[in-house]
Amino acid sequence: MRLILLALWCFLGLAAPSHAAPTVSEVAHQIVCDCTSCGKQTIDQCMATCAHGKELAQEIRSQIELGKTQEQIVEHIGKTRGEQFLAVPSQSNFLGRMAPLAPFLLLLIGVIPIVYITRTRQRKARITGPKQTPQKIKSDDDRLDEALKTFDY
Repeated sequence: MRLILLALWCFLGLAAPSHAAPTVSEVAHQIVCDCTSCGKQTIDQCMATCAHGKELAQEIRSQIELGKTQEQIVEHIGKTRGEQFLAVPSQSNFLGRMAPLAPFLLLLIGVIPIVYITRTRQRKARITGPKQTPQKIKSDDDRLDEALKTFDY
């Protein structure tokens, strides 16, 4: 019985979430660099080459040393530097809540005109019938044959 309790206690100890401090790369993955040289990459991608990315990584390190969690650090940078630094927008304002819906809204805006145009064309085709192909005129064929004979490659 003691062995089972010991195994259960060890399992629960391993399964419990650890409150270890986040690493710089974990936090830097959620923050975007705003300089023009790196092309709006996340800090973990640009901090090797970009001076501004190194500056932001140092700010992240100082926040980790203060004992803040990953969410607190991201929230702090969003408040001090602005929402444009966050790779994922916050859900606190209207645009933040609508951001996940944007691809679907754009798809809907694109699909509605296509469906409307297709249906109106189908209705017109049912009303007027299929288009008649224009009849060939004999004189056009003769002129074309003559032009092709005299054409020099």
